[in-house]
Amino acid sequence: MHIRVDIGRQCLGLFGDDGACIRRYPVSTALNGAGEEAGSQRTPRGRHRIRARIGAGAPAGAVFRGR
Repeated sequence: MHIRVDIGRQCLGLFGDDGACIRRYPVSTALNGAGEEAGSQRTPRGRHRIRARIGAGAPAGAVFRGR
């Protein structure tokens, strides 16, 4: 399985090993758009690994400000 985030459509897709889309979710990416410069407050493009999950048990629609 893998995920893909479409920044333009603000959508995350969950894909199976066969490449078929299993589910789609709305997402919110950086207000400053896409970019890779450190400290730019932009959404980085490229391949990434998920290493942590925050917000377990938070209500749907919760807004997280600063960790």
